[in-house]
Amino acid sequence: MKPDRNPSRLLIVTPIKDEIQIVERMVESVLQQTTPFLEWVFVDDGSTDGTGEFLQTLAANTASVTLVPMTDRSDRRVGRHVASMVEQGLEKAQSADWHYWAKIDADLVLAPDYFEQILARLKADPRLGIASGKALLPGRAGTWRNEWTPEYYPLGMARIYRRECWLDIGGYRGDRHFDIVDVYEARLRGWKTVSIPETHAMLLRRVEARMPGQLRRRFEAGTDLYAIGYHPGYFFLRAARSMWDDRPLGLAGLAMACGYVRGAMLGVREVGEELFQFVRQDQRRMLTIDRVLSYARVRVGRADLDGSSNPYSS
Repeated sequence: MKPDRNPSRLLIVTPIKDEIQIVERMVESVLQQTTPFLEWVFVDDGSTDGTGEFLQTLAANTASVTLVPMTDRSDRRVGRHVASMVEQGLEKAQSADWHYWAKIDADLVLAPDYFEQILARLKADPRLGIASGKALLPGRAGTWRNEWTPEYYPLGMARIYRRECWLDIGGYRGDRHFDIVDVYEARLRGWKTVSIPETHAMLLRRVEARMPGQLRRRFEAGTDLYAIGYHPGYFFLRAARSMWDDRPLGLAGLAMACGYVRGAMLGVREVGEELFQFVRQDQRRMLTIDRVLSYARVRVGRADLDGSSNPYSS
């Protein structure tokens, strides 16, 4: 049994495969957090580039790090496979008495106070179930840009769950967009969810570089978002933003819109009727001028960071 004397009671799970070029920077940013963690579980999906060996050395030299090989690799569906990796990490964690757990992706760097800021918010509000900071994404010409996200929506790549909320929603549901479904499931059950602007996670590569075949994936995403209940007005605002922000410029958002129309024509569903209708009602309430203006404000200040390799360094 690994030591569990830690006031934050934070368990971290990171699904990973073939990230040797960037994993060291991510690990350094987590180990240097102002708030320590209870245990960090890496679930390795058969890395062949040296990532597995790096993590074996890390686990051997760091008492709070556990390395778990992914055992069931039969379901390779986008999204569902990642969810299965995370679930295996939670199951194999040696520290059972965690109060919060964080899904932290392998291709990002956290601000030094990331855990401190988010855990403080969670501890201050017992009904806050899922929380994150905001994202910084690689921009053009060596700049970094602020990624606009609604205040209610925690980052899928770096979010923290309260244990009671996680148990209440029954863990991950859905396939490709499991990390959207869980947020709405939590809100349906009366939990609050939030992304706070006081701290950030910096993505180390452009979003389109994470997953090849972007037009096909955007099309499929549009169909999937219809299937979990996305309101038409809310969705098409998102697609318009994708046309402006995502590559291929213009075509990314158009592909999403075509996929959404396809989903509506086929009547596809990924969630039950209660959650489907809740998502639509929740998003309808969010179609306000204030939220459109908040996105515009972020766009105005999107490239105000320099092109250093780590904007968190002094």
